[in-house]
Parts: sequence; C-alpha cells; structure tokens
Amino acid sequence: MGVQVGECGPGGNGVKARVLIVEDDPALQDLLTYNLKQEFFDTTIAATGKQAFVLLQAEEYDLIILDLLLPEIDGTELLKLMRFELEIPTPVIILSARGQLSDKLVGLDLGASDYITKPFELSELMARVKAHLRQAERLRMSLVDDGPKRRKIVNFGDISVDRDTRSVNKGGKEVILRPKEFDLLVYLMERPGIICTRRQIMDVVWGEDSPSGEKAVDVTMRTLRQSVEENPSRPRHLVTVRHAGYKFEF
Repeated sequence: MGVQVGECGPGGNGVKARVLIVEDDPALQDLLTYNLKQEFFDTTIAATGKQAFVLLQAEEYDLIILDLLLPEIDGTELLKLMRFELEIPTPVIILSARGQLSDKLVGLDLGASDYITKPFELSELMARVKAHLRQAERLRMSLVDDGPKRRKIVNFGDISVDRDTRSVNKGGKEVILRPKEFDLLVYLMERPGIICTRRQIMDVVWGEDSPSGEKAVDVTMRTLRQSVEENPSRPRHLVTVRHAGYKFEF
C-alpha cells in the first residue's frame, strides 16, 4: 500500500503533514481547519502576518495557505520575507480575494506555488493542497543515501542527479553539464513547483554582478533542456511560466 499524504505526510514515518493557515477571517479559519483535519493534516492558525512571521522562524511546515489582505504585515510582504529573508522554500498556496491578473503574477513572481481566488471551491483547494504535498513527498523520497558517504541523489524521469559529485546520468549514461547548467538544475530541483524568477536565479547561480544579465538564464536553460529533457521543445521537468520565470516539476 502506498503512503497517503494525509496520514503520513512529507515527514514520513506516520508524521502528519503540517499546514500553516495565514488568514484573519475566523469563519474561514474554522472551515479550513475542520476540512484539513478531516484529511488528517496537522493545522496551525496565524491571524496576522506578524504572527505568521514569528511562527515561521520557530517552526517548520509542509505547506502554507496564505491570504494577502492581512493586518500588521500583508501577505505579499510576508511572502517576500519568507523567500528572501528567511529563505523558506515551503510550498505556498495564496488564497485571496484579489483576482486581478497583476495580483496573481506578483504572487507567483515572489515564489508562490499556486493562486486561488476567493470565493473558491473547497474541493478544488483540498485537491491542490494534496497535490503540492504529494510533490513535496516525492522530493523527500527521491533523496536517498548511497554508500558510506551518504551522497544525496535526486531522481526524476530517467535522470539521476548526484549533488555531491556534481554528476548527472540519463538512462544510465553520464551527461556532461557545464557548471552553470548543473547549478541551475539543482537550484530549481530543490524548489519543486515553486516559480523562480530570472532575477532570483541570476542572483543565486551567477551572482548579482554577472555581466551577462538575465538573458544568461534563458540561454543556459535552453542548453540544459537539450541535455536532460526527452523533448526540449516541450519540457516536462524544466517548465517555463509565462511572464514569471521557471519552475521544476517531477
């Protein structure tokens, strides 16, 4: 029998998946808490952005449901603090009354994994929660111990990536990647489902002072896809998100 996300969660070994709900509406807090607990998730409520910020510095969560219209620290600012100050890669589903395309693009550009507009269908939200938790679980399960050096290896499709030896195999054959191609692959791979902007990628992989500019990200992505994707023109794993950036999918 396979592991059920609700029962065992990304922590495995019978540990429930932990969901942080950042929402100031008491009725919606109760609705989300009740339904998540019905699915065997462990829930925590933060009624303000400041309260959530404090919790995020002290605790780890498997998924965050985030409203944007929050007291003290709004959701957009909280998301910035999570991604750029605390460097928390946890999947975030934005649940907001702000339904403009510009709002969605800002949220996704800051690293949200998903965006759902209020009013919403509860069944859709629950399905997306489970989907993001399953993806996080697949990443956890793909980190395997290999020998006495405990090398961390990530597998997706017919690709195997050894981050310690900086080696990549495809279908059992070694794939030679340039250093920046490997760094770009690992950066996205460690953040499954999270949209990373070109600026974010550039700052981490190239450094802030790179003379190449953000175009280097697109060029490197193109050559990386040639090496690891089955069909580079229709990539399955290294996905372009229009007007936002790139994300990795298992």
